[in-house]
Amino acid sequence: MGACIRTLIYDFEGNLSSMSKHIGGRKIASSHTSVIDSAFPIVHKAADLPEVNKIALGIIKQVGKTRGIRRLKFLPITGGWRLTVRSDSTVQEIYIYTDEPGRTKDILEAFFN
Repeated sequence: MGACIRTLIYDFEGNLSSMSKHIGGRKIASSHTSVIDSAFPIVHKAADLPEVNKIALGIIKQVGKTRGIRRLKFLPITGGWRLTVRSDSTVQEIYIYTDEPGRTKDILEAFFN
């Protein structure tokens, strides 16, 4: 079973907010469940991959405007990848622990682009 959305944040008019979402599931570490919009599809896709064992979500940092540029950066760590996902004004690090780092990276890069 993959990841599931726990809660979504709505504004006062009932529209889905652009703020972070919360995600949970057996592969998601439970200490922090907030995910920025740009990272949400990546986390959801990674949770559905059978070779991924665990996903740990890092803190969300506010940064200056990037004019709509989304970026995904992979850094190798022991047992997987540290992903840095950047959106318009936020950055989040995500740690993905996997049995097949190369395959996982290829799938997530293709999915992001």
